[in-house]
Amino acid sequence: PCFWWLLIAVVYAEEPLILTEEQEKYPLGMHLDYLEDSTGDLTIDEVTSPNYETQFIRSDTDVPAIGFSDSTYWVRIHLRNETRAQTDWRLVVQRPYLDFIDLHLPGDAGITGDADRFQIKQAGDQRPFDVREVEHRQAVFKVMVPSQVERTLYLRLQSTGFILFDLDLWSADGFHAYTSQNALFLGGFLGVMCFMGAYNLFLFVVLKERAYLYYVVFLLCVVLHLATLEYGFSYQYLWRNYHVFNQIVSTIFPALAMVFALNFAIAFLQTKQYAPTLHRYLRGLQWPYFLFVISSMVQQVNVTQLGMAVITVPTLFLMMMAGFRSWRKGYQPARYYILAWGILWLNIGILLVRTLGVMPTIDHLQFVPFSVTSMVLFLSLALADRINALKQR
Repeated sequence: PCFWWLLIAVVYAEEPLILTEEQEKYPLGMHLDYLEDSTGDLTIDEVTSPNYETQFIRSDTDVPAIGFSDSTYWVRIHLRNETRAQTDWRLVVQRPYLDFIDLHLPGDAGITGDADRFQIKQAGDQRPFDVREVEHRQAVFKVMVPSQVERTLYLRLQSTGFILFDLDLWSADGFHAYTSQNALFLGGFLGVMCFMGAYNLFLFVVLKERAYLYYVVFLLCVVLHLATLEYGFSYQYLWRNYHVFNQIVSTIFPALAMVFALNFAIAFLQTKQYAPTLHRYLRGLQWPYFLFVISSMVQQVNVTQLGMAVITVPTLFLMMMAGFRSWRKGYQPARYYILAWGILWLNIGILLVRTLGVMPTIDHLQFVPFSVTSMVLFLSLALADRINALKQR
């Protein structure tokens, strides 16, 4: 038996991720193993014991997708530093919405080499923000890997909602340079969205058109959803001392966004006149989303997300059908509405192929700002065209 455990250890040791001078960023999806802990009771000593060595599953995708699960997961990453001077690295967990993240570093942060000792570093949106080692909107851990040394890292992940292992390893200098540029880009993107919301709110005050108000509230919910669930800015800057709130807003903002998207579709497309059958369906579909808002407040996250996943795609389809129906009956502003939601469908498609690993080269998170900006611009054009149509009448 000892021979077989030794053989397993040797095979595993032959597959570390090699860190070199030429590369600053290492996506870890294809270089990790993961273990499901259905009870959540496993300790680091048990996970690193020979009993669980062969129970880890090797990832074969860039971003392993677990899906909705109540289990705890352990992620194992084996590194070898072949650089001469670079010893300071940053392990980045890309998804800000994961609840509990524990990094176990071997041997006093990986320096002493004592395999029986582990330093634990914590993050996650269900912990106070100040427990994080690095002040950052994502979970970021400092990892020391001495030159010409191998280290095995263990991450313990526990979360409600959809679980992805979207992990990167950066050199410290490369990460700081990337963070500055990315924060400027995302801040500008969210700032443009807020400006568009303020501009259309002004138009609502002047024109008294309800479609503008629905559009503004919809846009506000989208911005808060992105700032919270996708980018993590809300937790860092708005309610860092109220981490329990993260569980609620992870589903309440998308649900409210859909409520006001439906109201906007009804008011803007004039569905009562141009698509009376779809008008009744669109009004009825608001009620499930109100129920999702209530379930979000009582923190039924998985139930809410599953329910929204089931009903949102048909809802978006009916909204697109209402746009086509209104356009066919001569309502010209609907053409911009169709283009706007067509951009959203493209975004959903990229998210699906990214999650399924069909087209791993497409980065969904980088595409979101461009798709949302395009959608907002087309909806603004639609509203402007509606005013022109009213003037012509």
